[in-house]
Amino acid sequence: MGRDSDEVLKILIAVTLILALLSLTLPKGVRERTTSFYILPPFKTKLKVGECASVVVRVDNHWSPSNFTVVAYFGGRKVFERNFSLGKGRSATFRIEFRAESRGMKPLLIYLLRDGKVYRFLRLWINVS
Repeated sequence: MGRDSDEVLKILIAVTLILALLSLTLPKGVRERTTSFYILPPFKTKLKVGECASVVVRVDNHWSPSNFTVVAYFGGRKVFERNFSLGKGRSATFRIEFRAESRGMKPLLIYLLRDGKVYRFLRLWINVS
């Protein structure tokens, strides 16, 4: 019974190694067909009513050339919108500014649209006191 489980374990290890090697030999474009969308530090998550703040978002396009839009909402109001095009391997960075209007935990919602459809989205909770 021990020999059977040893054989199964050897087969599983061999299959895992083969799959790992295959993933390394795939062309770079096949492995990186995505678009990164993230907030760059530093950013504030605690504000006082009336205080202004900003975040910087970055888009890295590892896909085919595309048309994008970044739209941001804070406290239920649109605070930013920008249309742009990015080629494969290109990046764009944007500063989004907003003001804390009322107290409470408020989400800063940032959407990345690709060809007019929501493609990625970020949510940053801001505590307004």
